[in-house]
Amino acid sequence: MTRNHLGTWIIIFFLVFISSKVFSETESTTAVLVVGSNTSYDPKLSPLKYAVKDALRFAKTMESAGAIKTNAIKILVDISLKDFDEKVTAFIRQINASQGVSKFIFYFSGHADSLGLHLKDGMISKAHLHKLLKLVQVKTKVALLDSCFAGAIARKGISRSSKGFEIPKIMHDEPSGTIFLTASTETEAAFESDDIMGSVFSHYLVEGLYGRADNNRDGLVSIDEIYAYVYRQSKLQALVFPSQGQQKPEIVADLRGQGNVIMSFPQKISTNLKLDKNLAGMITFASDRGLRIFRYPKKKGISTIVSMPVGNYDVKIQDQNRIGEGQILLGKKSQNLLASQNLVWREMTLAEKTPKGQLLRKWFLQAFYGSHPGYIDREKKAQVAGLGFYYRPELFWSGTFLRLGAEGSYHSSRLHSIPDEFNFQGSAKVKEYKVMGWIFFEKTGFFPAIGDSWLLGIGGGQAQQSQEWGGSYTLGSARTFKATMPVYDVGAGVNLKLFDSPFNLGLMWRQTRILVNDGFDGKKTLKANIAQVTLDYFLF
Repeated sequence: MTRNHLGTWIIIFFLVFISSKVFSETESTTAVLVVGSNTSYDPKLSPLKYAVKDALRFAKTMESAGAIKTNAIKILVDISLKDFDEKVTAFIRQINASQGVSKFIFYFSGHADSLGLHLKDGMISKAHLHKLLKLVQVKTKVALLDSCFAGAIARKGISRSSKGFEIPKIMHDEPSGTIFLTASTETEAAFESDDIMGSVFSHYLVEGLYGRADNNRDGLVSIDEIYAYVYRQSKLQALVFPSQGQQKPEIVADLRGQGNVIMSFPQKISTNLKLDKNLAGMITFASDRGLRIFRYPKKKGISTIVSMPVGNYDVKIQDQNRIGEGQILLGKKSQNLLASQNLVWREMTLAEKTPKGQLLRKWFLQAFYGSHPGYIDREKKAQVAGLGFYYRPELFWSGTFLRLGAEGSYHSSRLHSIPDEFNFQGSAKVKEYKVMGWIFFEKTGFFPAIGDSWLLGIGGGQAQQSQEWGGSYTLGSARTFKATMPVYDVGAGVNLKLFDSPFNLGLMWRQTRILVNDGFDGKKTLKANIAQVTLDYFLF
């Protein structure tokens, strides 16, 4: 072989090597199908707010934390059933034609029932979904279903668990088979949250894939770590917001062989961020127009180091009655620090200070019950009950309101011991009906964690009182006195929100004054100090 021939063969070998390497690097070992649908074909179901955004957020997560090539991720949002079948069938053919794909991940976010997944004009039935998964010729398949009653869709002759499972930690290989991870069991609903701008399940799924679920700190997130993290966080969410209802993620697995199913590689894209000890509150990091959102609760006085994907983030922290906002660029090798002086601080607005859907409602009903020792010494067992209707506009100062309303109340007691000059022995049953108008000044947010509000107000109106006397005296038989008289009150109290419900529970002190003519002593002003319990129900 001549020297020219040898050189030619070396060049050909080099070009073949380079081209094969470039081809292998453009092909991923994992293929991902992402489907999101805000609308359902069932007109009885209201459109979802975040299903499509959750789907896009998951796709972005798999591209970055999952280290999956863009051309290996198929995204279908608000698609028709016909287009779904055509595009998914073509994508499966592409996967099967590839020699390098060993894992397939299917993600769905949207409406569903026990029969299947809802698209805008039809249903992907449970049987059809399992058929499509069977057509995918790869070693490992993972289905992530963020929908109501998803546990029923996952079940098809394979075992399920809501307590967790263990896969042997052998990282050199992955087991073969199918895994379903669902947002809820076969009888439970799944929930969205305005607070996290997405569904509960998908939020914690994405958070876990970016590294929060990496329990053993090996830089890899496995399917069992994801399940444990999402299950734990969903349970905590239900404790914080009990009105939302229970949602327990479920795992359904049919695996053979040893190994672990790896879902992401957060160590490759993450860096450490030090949170200064003077920061306190819930810190939110957002990037990619909200497709990546991370939240960390921070206690004051303790420096904390968290793991975050590299990138540029908008930062927001809620600290008592203030909001701090800013931006931070996290580099892989740089020393990353977030401190109070890096943020611009402002006073919180009402919407930021109070839970959505509760204190922002302006109209409410109030029921109350109380007692007092009596207007005079001879009055015993005085009790008060009533109902009010109020309007609650916000004032110019953040967290301050007026309460404008009217109430009706009923007062009952017994009156004893008429003065001796009437030569009377007996007692009277006292009934009093009040109609009053009230104006309260209200201040909220001294203790945001408990949802407190403090009240100070005045009221005025009329009372109609009747005294039915029994017994005998020198003037004759039993008598009844009736009178209508003016009444005016002052009051002060405190309210506490009841979890995330539309109810507030309160304690109120009131001093009521009435101008009476009891038939014996003439006109005079009587007063009583009333202690009462209130229950507010916010209507709209």
